[in-house]
Amino acid sequence: MRKRILAALLCACLLVPALTAPAFAAFPDVPADEWYTEYVDFCTEKGIVNGFEDGTFRPTGYLRRSEFIKMLATSATLSYKSELPGKHWAEAYWAMLSENGVLEGLDIPCTFDALQAKTTRYEMAVMIRNFLAKVRGETEAVTNGAARRIPDWAYIPEAYRGAVAQVYAKGIINGMKNTAGAEDGADVAALTPEKVELLRGVFWDMCTVSSEIKTVEHPASGGTAAWSEEVLFISISAKTAEEMRTTYALTEFQSQSLNELLAQMDTLGSLLGDLTISQADALELLQDLPADLAPERRAVVETACKLVGKVNYFWGGKSLVIGWDSRWGQLSKVWADGNATTGTYRPYGLDCSGFVDWTFYNASSGEYIIGHGGGAHAQHTYCTAISWEEAQPGDLVFYPEDTHVGIVGGRDENGNLLIVHCASGANNVVITGLEGFTSIGRPLYYGA
Repeated sequence: MRKRILAALLCACLLVPALTAPAFAAFPDVPADEWYTEYVDFCTEKGIVNGFEDGTFRPTGYLRRSEFIKMLATSATLSYKSELPGKHWAEAYWAMLSENGVLEGLDIPCTFDALQAKTTRYEMAVMIRNFLAKVRGETEAVTNGAARRIPDWAYIPEAYRGAVAQVYAKGIINGMKNTAGAEDGADVAALTPEKVELLRGVFWDMCTVSSEIKTVEHPASGGTAAWSEEVLFISISAKTAEEMRTTYALTEFQSQSLNELLAQMDTLGSLLGDLTISQADALELLQDLPADLAPERRAVVETACKLVGKVNYFWGGKSLVIGWDSRWGQLSKVWADGNATTGTYRPYGLDCSGFVDWTFYNASSGEYIIGHGGGAHAQHTYCTAISWEEAQPGDLVFYPEDTHVGIVGGRDENGNLLIVHCASGANNVVITGLEGFTSIGRPLYYGA
């Protein structure tokens, strides 16, 4: 996370007594007009940072644990009594924090490798929280609603949530735009309607569409005579790299960037089946899950949300694949009887019960199939009837006569149930209200 060192500077500036920052840039690679320059100068004057041996500061570099530990240790007057091994320059600072409880809750031993490792925003949050409470004697802030205010709350590991909520509430950190909370800083774009429209515009600008009608011959089978049908085939062709360079008049820098992307095509291709939760409504639903929700229920809802907006509805579509099924999206013939789409060709996906089966199968790491080989009705038979008031995330809801099934995802701000289901009308996995669902059951999977 290349801005981590800047975040650390901001933290350090907030942890020492107020002082007017000098109006000069202390390092040649810190421009005078950058937003962080005053913080660098301030921390330099206080002795919190002193740059590298070559005289640079490297503001976009990564921050090591030892470096952040020194920043915190020099933000207060601390001492230590431990005998140190003498293997790393930051051992004394580590001892100052360790003996004052600042490293409590973290696995950071006083070894060369541990101190040289890159720090994470999670570790920083824990150290800052402990520093404020144990060194500065500050009371904890009220953190009600942290899950709603922090966009990537669902991705923050449980062990760090308390610390993140504290430093966020105190204004020490405010997160990073479109960042998933992963330690490697992987960016995630929540697909809001505005962003979908932008992506759609880019897509059609970069692609051409052609079509042709082909006659497909079907041989006779049993008592059914041979027959034929006309199928519309639509081809979408993307501009080639060379066409992009010409059409968009790429600069030398842009052209070189394109070359670098093309060199990573295998990596980019793997992202097409990415199961990262990215839809805005799914992220919001997960953020609002009860804190005391049973782990197996949380796993079911989180797994269901992975397919929101990503998999088409396909009558008879099933999958017992762990993770992304490579067949999804491929043009396939609808073979299951009893639907208007039977015999037609559509992108392969899941039907409503197939979606529920896939969700429970993946949430249980392949150990449980809730439908036991049947459809929505079979899934209903492996549930215990409950009242609507008893509904919890992970329970199942059904249309009359079990013609459709969905998973209870949670509740909206008014307390109304939200359902995650693969809907034919939306031709995708969606999150909706309770409309159409008339009964609810508790899967035996959860036990008594």
